[in-house]
Amino acid sequence: MLGGPDGAQVALRDTLIAAEAHVHALADPGRLVTWLYAPARGSAYAPPGGPSGRAVAA
Repeated sequence: MLGGPDGAQVALRDTLIAAEAHVHALADPGRLVTWLYAPARGSAYAPPGGPSGRAVAA
């Protein structure tokens, strides 16, 4: 899915960037984990070299 540690690092980075950009949309801080899951899943399942910017494994 992520292709190794580098892919995981990029997916985490993309998740945290998206979270920072949209933190104002988090209405209930108690749902933080659930709220973070959506962009994390999107980053993890994005195709290599796709919109997430995840590098293609060499």
